[in-house]
Amino acid sequence: MADFFENIWGWFVVRPERILNAGWSFFSGGAILFVAGLWGRVASAAVNVLSQMAKKPFDASLAAMYPDFPTWWIPESVVGLVFAALLVAVGIYLTLLGKKLNRLLHY
Repeated sequence: MADFFENIWGWFVVRPERILNAGWSFFSGGAILFVAGLWGRVASAAVNVLSQMAKKPFDASLAAMYPDFPTWWIPESVVGLVFAALLVAVGIYLTLLGKKLNRLLHY
């Protein structure tokens, strides 16, 4: 198993652009999750305000508002936002690591 991880690390070290691309992918994925979560929060808040004005209770979760769309990937809770923040942090770390490795190899 250790040999497998050494091969993966060697694959990334040979071309640091791979680490940069992985970092950019993680960062983009986390940012997309943040934007989707923000959009969902705004949509549910708008529906909540309208239902309070009409004095009719309504479940303002995204799954109730959009039953035909898959909303399982949109972070609506603290756990989902922590996961998105973790993706962004890993993306930033991998990008910085790839840049540092690229400078070392091309020095």
